[in-house]
Amino acid sequence: MLGLRKNWKVGIVVTLLMGSFPINMNNIKASENISDIELPLIEVGNQFYDSQITPQVFNTLEEATLAGADHFIVLNDSNARYLGGYTEYVYKRQAKLYTQKDVGFHPDFTRYRCNVNSYGFSTTKKRTYTVQVDYKNVSVTVSTEAASGSFFTIPANASKCSRPYVKADIYAKYYDVKYYNEFGQLFKTDSEAHVVRNATNENIYVKYQ
Repeated sequence: MLGLRKNWKVGIVVTLLMGSFPINMNNIKASENISDIELPLIEVGNQFYDSQITPQVFNTLEEATLAGADHFIVLNDSNARYLGGYTEYVYKRQAKLYTQKDVGFHPDFTRYRCNVNSYGFSTTKKRTYTVQVDYKNVSVTVSTEAASGSFFTIPANASKCSRPYVKADIYAKYYDVKYYNEFGQLFKTDSEAHVVRNATNENIYVKYQ
C-alpha cells in the first residue's frame, strides 16, 4: 500500500451508487500506511443498496494510471494542491480512436535484419512500452522475442531485409475529475477532463526495407 505523509489531513470519499459523499476526517491520526486508516462507513437502507464501494487511493496520478484504476483518489495531485485537498477521478466512458493503427517497430528489434525467414515471439513473456500517437502517450504490450521455450513464429521473406512492427487498436478512456478542499468538501467538477489512451489487440507484422 501507499504511504501517507504524517499529519496529512484528508477527506475520504465513500462512493455509493447514488453519488459521492465526502467525509471530513480532520482528526485522522498520523499513519505510515494507508492500510492503517479505518474508513468510516455510511449506513444505507438495504432496500436501496446491498454494498458500499470505496475508490482506490494513490499518491500520484501516474501510479493510478499504471494500475489501470477506473475510480480512484489521488492525494498528491498537482491539480488540487492549491486547495490543500485531493482529487477524485471517476471513469465515464471509452471511445475507440483507431483500428489496427501502426504504432511503430517492435522494441526488441532495433534494426532491419537480412536473410531472416521467420521471427519468434514468446507465448508467455510480454513487455510494455510507451509510444506516441497523435503526440499523446499510449501504452503498448507485446510478446518478447524468443527462439526457445514456448513461442510462435511470423514468416519473413529472407531475400529482403525486414523488421517486425506492431499494429494495435487505440482507445481513449475519459474521466470526470472532482476537486476537494482540505476539509473534504467538493470544490468543483470537470466533466471528462482526464483522458488516458491505451492500446489493445496488438498484432505483430513484418516490414521490409
